[in-house]
Amino acid sequence: MNLLKALFPITEDPSHFFDNTLPFFSGHWPEPTTPSPILLAQVDDPIAPGQLGHVKFQGSRWRACHQGRMVLVTGQQVQVVGRQRSNILVVEPIHCPLPLAYV
Repeated sequence: MNLLKALFPITEDPSHFFDNTLPFFSGHWPEPTTPSPILLAQVDDPIAPGQLGHVKFQGSRWRACHQGRMVLVTGQQVQVVGRQRSNILVVEPIHCPLPLAYV
């Protein structure tokens, strides 16, 4: 704190000290990152929980697994959330909100 006071002499109210030094610190903090894009794939072979199946992802057929409780069926859209052993995709089903009931 004393070093900052020496570098930036206070000519105003001391309660605004850090407001005046903000430009000095602004370049040293990482910028917020943008969220990663959602990677979609389509189930090619049914995938049972803890078992391997296949998905079509970016024009190629990949082996895939998931740790959910239900079987992913052929044609279902899934989200790619990771990779195991460099060539097995980890997928999970896309959760869509239930449609609203019309009255």
